[in-house]
Amino acid sequence: MSWKRRIVFGLIIVALVIGGLVWWWNKQAPYRVARAFLDALQEGDIERLYALSDPMERHLLKLTPDNFRSAYNLLLKSFVKEWRWKKLRPHLYARQYRFFLPPDYFPFTVTYEARDGRRWRRVLVLRWTEEGWRVSLGRFIYFLYLQPDEIPKATKREVLLRLLKSGFYAFPTEHGNIYSIPIALDWLEAEMAKERR
Repeated sequence: MSWKRRIVFGLIIVALVIGGLVWWWNKQAPYRVARAFLDALQEGDIERLYALSDPMERHLLKLTPDNFRSAYNLLLKSFVKEWRWKKLRPHLYARQYRFFLPPDYFPFTVTYEARDGRRWRRVLVLRWTEEGWRVSLGRFIYFLYLQPDEIPKATKREVLLRLLKSGFYAFPTEHGNIYSIPIALDWLEAEMAKERR
């Protein structure tokens, strides 16, 4: 009888270890994708940025790697020359899922550092898709240049125009809704016109 109990106990231990490893692998998936995205951004690896991008964004706008290359050259190349990502931490919202598997989207706070020691924090949001955790490049640019209040409206307008020039007419939000660049541009131009009066 004792050997049967040992076998059952051993099987339970093996099942717990395998279950724990599967849980840990899934729990770490957003971190792996975020790091891969930030590394590809830093290296200028357009093919990898394209592969890690949100499929809804790619298919909705029929984007190709050339669109990503254009957006990278127009909006991100100068940024990554000056700033390097140093720290990746779960956003306050994501920390509440510390002991559970992540929800449909997982925000991070990325700390960038310039050569002269200045630091800049921005949000990076991953969304769960049919291809796994993915990053919308349009959404990344939104949090980098458009969402912060301290960035002047004229700069935001230029960013929106460059996104349009690159073929990014919209991008999915963390909930899978669509953020329209032309509508955002119209609103911004209307605000700028009011301020000029």
